[in-house]
Amino acid sequence: MNLFSIGEQRFRIIAVNTTSPYLRGEVELLDQSPVAAAPPPQLIARSRQLFDEYLRTHMALGGQWTRGVDLPPELAEAADYIATRLDVPAPQKQQLLEQLSPEARLAHALEIIAGELPDMRTRLEAYQRQKTSGFGVLN
Repeated sequence: MNLFSIGEQRFRIIAVNTTSPYLRGEVELLDQSPVAAAPPPQLIARSRQLFDEYLRTHMALGGQWTRGVDLPPELAEAADYIATRLDVPAPQKQQLLEQLSPEARLAHALEIIAGELPDMRTRLEAYQRQKTSGFGVLN
């Protein structure tokens, strides 16, 4: 089952009720762990740099481009912004969702990006070679 929600606060599903023709559930609202007064500047700089490269590479693989993206200024919002835009399997996204600490969520997202980027770069190089070489390309 896939469940997608847009809301204002994080929550955990406690129970699912399927007695009605539509899905209902009981949820517990979650408080995020408080953000450190000043997150490490290297974490923010690294997240901007890595996510920008990830997004550009991801879009280039689809024949698209972007100048980049401005991350939200707050650490928790930036962590959620990055996590929702990762093209990874659902179990990996679920692990990100389960992180209550914004710093831990962002660090985990950056680990995923760092692991995905080498393969994405290789695929992009192959895509660009295929696109710009071969019979009839110069016609």
